[in-house]
Amino acid sequence: MRRYSIVGEWSEFLAVWRRIVPVRERRGFCCLFAVADEAEDMFTWAFDFDGDWADVGPAQRGYHQDPERVGLRRVFDFMADYAIHPATQLMFDRS
Repeated sequence: MRRYSIVGEWSEFLAVWRRIVPVRERRGFCCLFAVADEAEDMFTWAFDFDGDWADVGPAQRGYHQDPERVGLRRVFDFMADYAIHPATQLMFDRS
């Protein structure tokens, strides 16, 4: 799960982020959710990985070296701070 403290224009940040998601998904990552708390300038999103935990590092390196992703590095211009933590998706019974 990733949390970003956003600076600058939300519309510009989201335009870049929306281009990042398909690049990440081509590398075996699946976006589970994303939420924008514009009042607090916080953006949170999580993704799953189609593989073993041992394969995450190599997949991340490939993702960050992807020429399309390199071209989207300006996403960092919108981050005052960020936190990255492994998390477990919790399911619940709706019955």
